[in-house]
Amino acid sequence: IEVTDGGLVTETTITVEVHQDDNIITESNVVGELLNAGDGDADVLQLTAYEGRGRIIGSINSYGEQFGELFNQNLVADRDASAIRIYSSNYEVDESTGLTARETRDAELDVALTSANFAVNFEVVVGTEYYDTLFGSNASDTFYGGAGSDFIHTRGGDDVISGGDGSDNIFGGTGADTFVFDSLDGVDRLRDFSFEEGDQLDISALLSNFDADISAVADYVALGVNANGEQTLAISANGDGNFVDIATFADDDGFTTSLAELQQNNALLFA
Repeated sequence: IEVTDGGLVTETTITVEVHQDDNIITESNVVGELLNAGDGDADVLQLTAYEGRGRIIGSINSYGEQFGELFNQNLVADRDASAIRIYSSNYEVDESTGLTARETRDAELDVALTSANFAVNFEVVVGTEYYDTLFGSNASDTFYGGAGSDFIHTRGGDDVISGGDGSDNIFGGTGADTFVFDSLDGVDRLRDFSFEEGDQLDISALLSNFDADISAVADYVALGVNANGEQTLAISANGDGNFVDIATFADDDGFTTSLAELQQNNALLFA
């Protein structure tokens, strides 16, 4: 690998973009890119759809061969660095390898890049306008699903998760996670909301005139039950009694709550 004008160039189709400040960086190709956010602390990776479908991302094994290659090339500082693999399930495989994205998951980096992109040192990932599948790490992830009904599954860490438009299926994993609601388009399904872990619901973007000193929370937030017997969370943006469901607490672990309990656990964020 040689360093040329701030970028890394190899003899294959791999391209590496290096950025040292806070950036918003967008995928420009469906495969073959190694995007490095550099030293900023608020770098955003914008995923790009491929042929009308969203993207799939997942953290790579910090003790695996691919991560080792990134470390040896000084692209990641240590095993706690963010390193993700990005691919599309409908991508037509490069004839030079004949391997699918699934089959190259644990391959050497140059082979894996024939069916995927890699991104390192990003703090935030933003999905496409279609259905995305976003798998997080054991660190603290920040995921924005964007449009489309996405599947988001973080693991450890204190994550920030926003499904965006659409009805998203969300697992926060362990840690004190913040579920951000900024759209009334769709009803998100929260699979593992937990008071014990310090999870919170950020509804501030949906409220137009809420005043914590004088407003009655019950005018803006309500709990109900859907046709499947699952508890729902609804918002009245203006506190006028016109409630819209924004989330369902899935009954995977039997979670139910009350408005008083949400407040007692500081689980509602209004600002």
